[in-house]
Amino acid sequence: CEGGTITLSSPSLLGTTCVWSGPCGFSSTNCSPAPITGVTTCNSGAYILVTTLDGCESEPATVFVNVNLRPEQPDITIILVKI
Repeated sequence: CEGGTITLSSPSLLGTTCVWSGPCGFSSTNCSPAPITGVTTCNSGAYILVTTLDGCESEPATVFVNVNLRPEQPDITIILVKI
């Protein structure tokens, strides 16, 4: 939901380099990047990870994230009844 946090992570062998890319300008070279906080619908979409070990590059791995809109704040009505 909007305002929430997206946490991405990938287990990696010693010496592995990681390159993440995603929506809203997201990119990271950390295999387990810092959480993306305060997300909006801009953060919805495909997050792609490519790893490299000993000069060999992996096929891209993709995870899709959908950030739902937060519902509008409800109204509260007070009704006073005189008896």
